[in-house]
Amino acid sequence: MKTSAKILVVDDDTAILLATRRTLESAGFEVFEAQNGEQGLAMARKHLPDLLLLDVNMPGMDGLELCHRIKADPLLNSAFVVIVSGKMVDSESRSIGLETGADGYISRPIPNRELLAQVRSMLRIKSAEDALRKSQERYKLITDHVDDVVWQLDMEMRFIFASPSTERVFGFSVGDILQMQITDLLDARGLEQMRQAIRARQSGPKDDQISAHEYLMRHKDGRWVPVETLFSPVFDNNNTPAGFVGTTRDISERKRIEEQIRHTERYFKALIENAPDGVVVIDNQGKFKYASPSTLRMFGYILDDDNHLDDSSPQDLTHPEDLPKVLSVLTEIIEDPSRHPQLEYRFLNKDGSWHWIESTFSNLIAEPSIAGVVINFRDIDKRKKAETALRAVEERYQTLANVSPVGIFRTNQYGETTYVNPRWCKISGLSAEKALGDGWIAAVDPTEMEAVLATWKQTVAGQRISTAEYRFIRPDGSVAWVMGQAVPEFDAEGGFIGHVGTATDITERKQADEMLRKSQEQFRIAQDMSPDGFTILRPVRDDQGRVVDFIWIYENTAVARLNGTNPETIVGQRLLELFPGHRGTPLLRAYQQVAESGQTRIFDADYSGESMPKPTSFRIVVVPMAEDIAILAQDITERKQIENTIRENEAKIKSIFRAAPVGIGFLVNRVLLEVNEPLCQMVGYNKEELVGNSSRILYPSNEDYEYVGRVKYKQIAEQGTGRVETRFKCKDGRVIDILLSSTPINPANLAEGITFAALDITE
Repeated sequence: MKTSAKILVVDDDTAILLATRRTLESAGFEVFEAQNGEQGLAMARKHLPDLLLLDVNMPGMDGLELCHRIKADPLLNSAFVVIVSGKMVDSESRSIGLETGADGYISRPIPNRELLAQVRSMLRIKSAEDALRKSQERYKLITDHVDDVVWQLDMEMRFIFASPSTERVFGFSVGDILQMQITDLLDARGLEQMRQAIRARQSGPKDDQISAHEYLMRHKDGRWVPVETLFSPVFDNNNTPAGFVGTTRDISERKRIEEQIRHTERYFKALIENAPDGVVVIDNQGKFKYASPSTLRMFGYILDDDNHLDDSSPQDLTHPEDLPKVLSVLTEIIEDPSRHPQLEYRFLNKDGSWHWIESTFSNLIAEPSIAGVVINFRDIDKRKKAETALRAVEERYQTLANVSPVGIFRTNQYGETTYVNPRWCKISGLSAEKALGDGWIAAVDPTEMEAVLATWKQTVAGQRISTAEYRFIRPDGSVAWVMGQAVPEFDAEGGFIGHVGTATDITERKQADEMLRKSQEQFRIAQDMSPDGFTILRPVRDDQGRVVDFIWIYENTAVARLNGTNPETIVGQRLLELFPGHRGTPLLRAYQQVAESGQTRIFDADYSGESMPKPTSFRIVVVPMAEDIAILAQDITERKQIENTIRENEAKIKSIFRAAPVGIGFLVNRVLLEVNEPLCQMVGYNKEELVGNSSRILYPSNEDYEYVGRVKYKQIAEQGTGRVETRFKCKDGRVIDILLSSTPINPANLAEGITFAALDITE
């Protein structure tokens, strides 16, 4: 007996392929096979398997590359992929496989029983993941469309989730709410009520944690909205409270009607005994005063000792969504007793389920023998549930078709189009009316029209699945690449009724393919023109998975010049065979470390040899690149020579600065940034007292300070340097005569600083 699971086996070994297929088919699986990666990818897109078994070593596209392609394909990425190796696999190889997206590893040889056990285990995992994903999608659909506000709080009462209905109910966007605490929305009374409820929930039994309360909550416009809130605590894996989840419903309308009913001084009564349909009477307490036997049988209730229908009110037993309509009808007949409106709504069964009824309301308050409202109803539950189910299916389909990101179409048994959704029209540029029948073919590129139409006719005649890529030419001349997919539809008796299919706009993918091709070409040209060396090497590993050598994948012309090699003939050759002198060198060890750790290395290295007669310095950058490593070698010899020269000059300047017999300093905007020891001795200040202060500290008066500034900066502007005689005031109060010489770092920009020398000329 076949199972619903489809398995694709990809292996270039025909014997293994046949044996694996027989084993899987004997267990009831539907098996497809391919003998190389390209064929496997095509088969996967055609059959959409649940599980793929990929041989790791295949010519052309190997198992790892095929796994990567499958996991990158939105149509296939939910399938489970298992890498199959013909030898024991070490953890590093497993890691590489799993990093490509593989879900598991199997080493051959493997007993058939163990193979089947692993396959079934992975299919169970996939089934569970599919169920979880669908559950999450259903939850999001519900929270996105429910009228009530669905929310979640952390233990500090901050919102960590709120449904889109937040804005409709409270005026705040979801983004606003997620910056708030729930306490920001409650009035003082509601705040205290919620705190009491939270304490009760935290201390109460965990099997009775749902709490329902009514509060006043603040709207964004400042008004208070009456709400009904249900919430319960959320516990983490350690059974520790982690927050709260709940729903909040705007009950403004319900409150208004409840208030109106509470103040109504007339009550309702009705009595129809032994009616074939259900009959109830509402007493002056708003409860069921009378219920006919057929009513009790219909809903499963029994009368209590006071001859009442349990202790419930009609309002409690009416579906919340239908309650406003029921209350509206009651208001209508109160205002005009001559009316006898009919209404379809849901009523609560004793077992907690909802029951559809069609009721006729009569105001017999003026009738002394009844003095109330009589509700006569009949059972329409089965009809309504059937209508609801059908409507839900139709609405889901129509909603999906309208909002679908792909074009959707349907045809009759002759292949004529009967429906296209808005997205299909947008992709093709045709209106829905023009697409009907065979009109859709007008959108196809004229150069492809004949082939596309012939393929489609064969698909219809054979009632087959169809997949094809072609181009639409829109009326404005723009081109849309399309992947068309169609599957046959059959009625309940198995009769062919047409096809349903999708048209996916793959223009961006096609453009991306072209951009990738151009990018690769640009990369090649850029690397060939680059003065820096660029190499790609692929690791060669021993039986233990250790990197022992590298194979040349690519080198640019700069590397070829340095190594004396040919970029075209070097591809595929081994590093240590070409350059045995690299064995055991720090450079080779660096390559090995990057290949094994996946971590980038950057370092400087000096080389000389036959191709480099002079010592040359390089900045080496080694980067992991999928299974390869990329090496950038930048010649930094000239830069290092300049850096050495700069360091030597700096050392000379610092030596002069320290050894000079005169006071020397450096200032920016007349603020002292550096001074030497002779200057400190000259004025009696230590270095810490001068550096960071204005040079005004050195002058006995503002006049001296301002004079030097005027004269010196004028000389610098005219001559490039300045010299002036002035006075310095020492720390002990002495005033000494000074010959002050100043030179800017950059005459064009004095803001870069000025160096000065001060000579004591007092004697």
